Amino acid sequence: MRRFTKLLDQVSISPHIPDPGCSTKESSSALIPMLQHPETDSYVHDIPRTFVAALAVAAGYYVGTLFGFALTPAGSTISALWPSNSIVMAGLLLASPRRWPLMLFAVL
Repeated sequence: MRRFTKLLDQVSISPHIPDPGCSTKESSSALIPMLQHPETDSYVHDIPRTFVAALAVAAGYYVGTLFGFALTPAGSTISALWPSNSIVMAGLLLASPRRWPLMLFAVL
C-alpha cells in the first residue's frame, strides 16, 4: 500500500479544480493549457494527412476496380468479386468521421 501511495504522490492524477473564489475567466484560462496541445489542437496540421489518406483510398479503389474487372467472366457484366468496396470501407473505418466526406468524394 505504501508503494501505491508513493506512486500517487509522484504522479498527479487529480484534475485542476479552480478556486471557487476566482472569476470564471480566471478559472477557464487556468484549464486551457491542460486541455489544449499546440501540435494536435489545430486542424491545419491535419490537412495534408487527410489529403494523403484520401488519395491512398482513391488509388486503392482504382486498383481494386481493375482487379474486380479482371475477375469478371467473359460475356458477363457482373463481377465475381468487387474489392473496391472493401477498400473504401477500410478507409472509412480507419479515418475519423470528419474525414468521411473527403474519402467518399475521392472515390467518385
